[in-house]
Amino acid sequence: MTPRQELRRLIDQRDYTMVPGAYDTLTARLVEAAGFAAVYLTGGGYSRASGYPDLGLLSLTENVLFIGRTVEAVGIPVIADADTGYGNAINVIRTVREYEKTGVAGFHIEDQVSPKKCGHYEGKEVISRAEMVGKIKAAVDTRRDPDLVIIARSDARAIEGLAAAVDRTRELDERWRAIRAELEELRAEQNRASRGRKGPPTPEEREQLASLAARGRELSDQESAVRAQRDAELALLPNLPADDAPDEDVVLRDGSFVVAGTDRGVAFNAVARAAYQPKPPGGLEPGFSETAAFTPPAVTFPNGCHVCEVEIDEATGAVSLERYWVVDDVGKMVNPMLVKGQIHGGVVQGLGQGLFETLVYDETGQLLAGSFMDYAMPRADDVPTFEVDSYEVPTKVNPLGAKGVGEAGTVGALPALMNAVNDALAPLGIRHLDMPVTAERVWRAIREARMRA
Repeated sequence: MTPRQELRRLIDQRDYTMVPGAYDTLTARLVEAAGFAAVYLTGGGYSRASGYPDLGLLSLTENVLFIGRTVEAVGIPVIADADTGYGNAINVIRTVREYEKTGVAGFHIEDQVSPKKCGHYEGKEVISRAEMVGKIKAAVDTRRDPDLVIIARSDARAIEGLAAAVDRTRELDERWRAIRAELEELRAEQNRASRGRKGPPTPEEREQLASLAARGRELSDQESAVRAQRDAELALLPNLPADDAPDEDVVLRDGSFVVAGTDRGVAFNAVARAAYQPKPPGGLEPGFSETAAFTPPAVTFPNGCHVCEVEIDEATGAVSLERYWVVDDVGKMVNPMLVKGQIHGGVVQGLGQGLFETLVYDETGQLLAGSFMDYAMPRADDVPTFEVDSYEVPTKVNPLGAKGVGEAGTVGALPALMNAVNDALAPLGIRHLDMPVTAERVWRAIREARMRA
């Protein structure tokens, strides 16, 4: 049973389940060690654990990395905080896709205006009920694993009062029950239409079934509720590949091992977890790894865009980095956190070369910048917080779809910085300035330009 199926089993018990909150991987492990059936990752907790107040300051990417590490560290179901879905219903679609990849068992979406605030803070606002219903519908429609639990949370109590908050949840529940009743009636009619039939349906039966199908399509605007009901029932059924299925029929699809031509499967992370048990199923040896060699037929071409904003002090020539944006296409990112770190480091390296770094020799050829005491390098207070995003376009050159990140940060930082500096100095008539753009070099350029004017 996968963690998602286990969470659904706990919900179906119709009894209270104590699910302690955790704010990092260590506390999640402690919750598991204490014997609890599941763990809840509090968004406010991991915001503060990262050094920020719970004001929606952490990005979707940062939260996904945190959640993914925690899911890998524990064996019990993990329920995560998905904020407001990080925007409107369109943002919710991407949020669900990214959260589902982590293997999380479930998550909640709240009805605050985005960016949200901690539920205990003042000044919160909530969205309309119709918009919240649309978000939940988008979430349910997007998920691929029917066992993934999606929870609608309301923060209306502190804003509209307890009665209004209860009314909101009752409205959602009433819509859910109405759709469920309609679904049950459809199923009953379908059963009655096909009861006792052997072989292909007759033309009359086809017409009757078509009429029932048309009625089902009338519920398309409430498809999420219908699908959620179906998913709840599927969670009660065995969902593992048949033991007698040939090896060649078991394929990896959408993060799960499935039997080709069926909907029976098991999640990749569940297989990996079982493989490292002391006694894996089927009498297999522990482990889940393979080694192979691959030579790509051609090179790949990662690409991106860097934008740099600088401010120059005309009196001293000092160049200050105000803001920096990066959007890179490095193909499929196997580990987004490492990619982001590589880009951060590469950008700083490029900015250091453009701003400070130079080799200085005396008249005898003696290197004067031979140690880090004399060779200027960028420090943390020399650079701003980078805005890094990705645009994944997988390459067809290799099976992973990865293009590589390597020097992506460095090669973009040099021209972005120099273009920004030269653009700032252009009104003074300065058309060119070589690296590094030290304060002295910029000051001399400004002085000479004014003398020429």
